Amino acid sequence: MSQHTLTPSDEGKTLGLESGLEALRNSPTFRGPVEPLGDHDSHDHLALVYETTEEQFSAAIPFVEQGLDRNERCLYIADENSKTEVLAAMRDAGVDADAARESGALTLHTKQDTYCRNGGFDPDDMIAFLAAEIEAATEEYEALRVTGEMTWIFGDDPEIADLVEYEGKLNRLLPDENGIALCQYNRNRFPAEVLRDVVRTHPHLVYDNTVCHNAYYTPPEEFFGPDRPAREVDRMLDSLRDRTTATVSLRERERELQRQNDRLESFASMLAHELRNPLTIAQIYLQSAVEGDETATEKVDTALDRIEEMIDVLLVTARGSDSNAECESVALATAAAEAWAEVAPESADLVVEADRTIRTDPVHIWHLLENLLRNAVEHGGDDVTVRVGDLEDVSSSSEGRSPSDRSSGQSPREDEASGGSEDEQSESSGGFYVADDGPGIPAADRDAVFEAGHTTDDAGIGLGLTFVAQLAETYEWDCTVTESESGGARFEFSGVEGGSRAPSAK
Repeated sequence: MSQHTLTPSDEGKTLGLESGLEALRNSPTFRGPVEPLGDHDSHDHLALVYETTEEQFSAAIPFVEQGLDRNERCLYIADENSKTEVLAAMRDAGVDADAARESGALTLHTKQDTYCRNGGFDPDDMIAFLAAEIEAATEEYEALRVTGEMTWIFGDDPEIADLVEYEGKLNRLLPDENGIALCQYNRNRFPAEVLRDVVRTHPHLVYDNTVCHNAYYTPPEEFFGPDRPAREVDRMLDSLRDRTTATVSLRERERELQRQNDRLESFASMLAHELRNPLTIAQIYLQSAVEGDETATEKVDTALDRIEEMIDVLLVTARGSDSNAECESVALATAAAEAWAEVAPESADLVVEADRTIRTDPVHIWHLLENLLRNAVEHGGDDVTVRVGDLEDVSSSSEGRSPSDRSSGQSPREDEASGGSEDEQSESSGGFYVADDGPGIPAADRDAVFEAGHTTDDAGIGLGLTFVAQLAETYEWDCTVTESESGGARFEFSGVEGGSRAPSAK
């Protein structure tokens, strides 16, 4: 048996129920869940309701063992089981009960020298007995830990009301004393109406290998007060409300966990999807690189660098936060040109109508644009034309302006001149778009294109746009899909933090 060493935070503290809960959490024989403490005033009074001896000792013995480990005096009142049987159960559980008895740390009693020590049961007399025992124990030990088999009540036929009164008064004694109590009730022997009141007079219950914060507990001043019915109605209504609130909260948490699981599954699929191209390139040029081909070596190095970048970006989307992103002002035109160089066939065209910068991680925006541009080429054909432009408002560009603005002949730069100063423009949050002249996306399918697995390409796995949506969500950008001026697909990103103006791409 290990000896508990008090930490500075333990010293000077009144013993409370947390110690008893700790004993059950750490016990290999007590297998059920232990609910955290609630908001009761009394945190040092438990009721154990059991149906078998095994269930009884799986809670009572760890409770005593921990008290011995913590240098507390433990007082066990036997009745249903004899003292000999209790000691044998302790020994079987690995408790050195004989040494504890010899030292005085463990004392075993019966109802004759405790509950009925003066010839009969009197609640006030028993409370006085326990108060004296706590005082005597704390002269030598850290606290007093009491557990009693409550079947002692059968035989001498004391009033059940006296038992309930005693349990209520125990709730008044223990909070201010260095004592903790576990009352043991055999469900097979106590009438249901008695157990009902037992439940109501104990702040915490142990039943079926589970420690419960007792929603039915009634404080003594309410239980014995003249307005008990009204108080019980209040408590019942409060319990129903709290239970409903807890149930709704649990379901919301379950849904959130499911969303997180879905996100992780999507992450794993996107990782494989995003790594396939650079990995293939590395494999193609690897042998040539081994043979000393410098160009091949550069290709392999570039592919491996791209893989490392993709892993970093995908980890950001999986975590759903850009807290680790190193944001800086990135010229949208430059990022689009660099991404286009990676994916475009020679016959396709990129038209950049963007002259602003955005606050983002350069690697992140590169991958987002690369996925959008690759999507445009895959669905629009080798001769597709893709446009990338600013999205300040509906008059920001030839793709984004209203018909009346386009017919006015004003350029985006002229629009800016009429709309405000350069500093004012840079402080606003706007966005950008990527549009193509391909076949477009039917209106009925636009809500689904960002879902994992959605694809119209037999060879595709439908994750490129899922990655785009998740990366946009990471930065809290609004991402929508609509029809471009030429009838193709148009992806718009709004709510994008801007930087200072960048030179227009030519």
